[in-house]
Amino acid sequence: MNPILQTNTDNRERVKDFFSDAFIADAFYTCVVPNKEVRKEKTKSIFHLAFTAGLSYGQVFMNPEKTVASLWLPPGESISLFRALRNGVVPLAFNMGVSSSLRFKSLNEQIEHAREELASKRHWYLLLFGVDPKVQRSGLGKAMLQANMQRFADSKVPFYLETFNPNNVAFYNKLGFELLEERKTKEGPVFWCMETK
Repeated sequence: MNPILQTNTDNRERVKDFFSDAFIADAFYTCVVPNKEVRKEKTKSIFHLAFTAGLSYGQVFMNPEKTVASLWLPPGESISLFRALRNGVVPLAFNMGVSSSLRFKSLNEQIEHAREELASKRHWYLLLFGVDPKVQRSGLGKAMLQANMQRFADSKVPFYLETFNPNNVAFYNKLGFELLEERKTKEGPVFWCMETK
């Protein structure tokens, strides 16, 4: 496995394209943008916002081949409305349209509510993690997360995440995550909240 690189603004366009490919069929994003024909282009706005906020308040990693990426928020950090505004939530709403923006806002509020209820008070939060579909099941994703978790191990706090893909639960189990709760959103998609112990 090649070294994991902490990324910077030079990779902004690649990260947007990468995540919009990796999450094209994800239940969260299919709910936000039901029309598959425009989903990739519209979700780029989401990943632009996430990447910008991640660089400002967390840490973003990508392998040298740019086929695996992760975005982590450190203990005590969150992306508040004020921070979201600073990092581009207004252009996001303009690019996505009213109905998609409202669904995005609602789903994020439900996710954040679950994290506040279920996660340990101090934790590393895996906000985004994606693997290029062409290299899925190659071990690169597992290697990325193991490297990230090793890097943050000195903080001695658990790692928390949620996933909208039921197939990911077993994958994260193998990395030491335990299922905290399964929740159904008001819009329909189900997500699974997980944390290491």
